[in-house]
Amino acid sequence: MSKEACVALGLVDSGKEYFACMSDAQDMGFSRQKLLGLFAQMIICGDITNIGEIWNGVQKKDGEEMDELEEKYPHGYKHLMWHFPPHIQKEMANKYPRWGWDYDNLPNDHYKTQVEQ
Repeated sequence: MSKEACVALGLVDSGKEYFACMSDAQDMGFSRQKLLGLFAQMIICGDITNIGEIWNGVQKKDGEEMDELEEKYPHGYKHLMWHFPPHIQKEMANKYPRWGWDYDNLPNDHYKTQVEQ
């Protein structure tokens, strides 16, 4: 049975409380590491059914509206949890002093792969 069918039947929650939890943690100033730790705890201890949606954002079909939290983080929370290894931090600080800890501003896929892992 698909997740959508289970949610429609009321067998599982849609997982919106996890979006709210991540949003609240971000609003309270959690660091990247703490957000990632919270996400890991959700996966390990919770009944989370929407891991990919929290990480990548909710993919809505045409005509479907996003709720307030989905609009606030339409691409999910991954950009708030990425960890930049020390060697990447050092290289980026030396070569690109204004890179701003932005994943999208990393100069190549090699760096992006390391950050994602």
